[in-house]
Amino acid sequence: MLNQLTMLYAGNNQLTILPETLGQLSQLTELKLENNRLITLPSSLSKLNKLKRLEVSDNLLGSVTN
Repeated sequence: MLNQLTMLYAGNNQLTILPETLGQLSQLTELKLENNRLITLPSSLSKLNKLKRLEVSDNLLGSVTN
């Protein structure tokens, strides 16, 4: 059922970590994670080929690599 999810809004939740399984949401086009406490993002996000919008402002992220 979650494999059909196209938008996920998880901002303002004090999240500190995201599961690698997030990369299995193959239909996801929008992921909003702003205003949390994330230090890193799971590498599995690179599998989200349909992702058009990623919002991660106001987290504790360091540098972003390809």
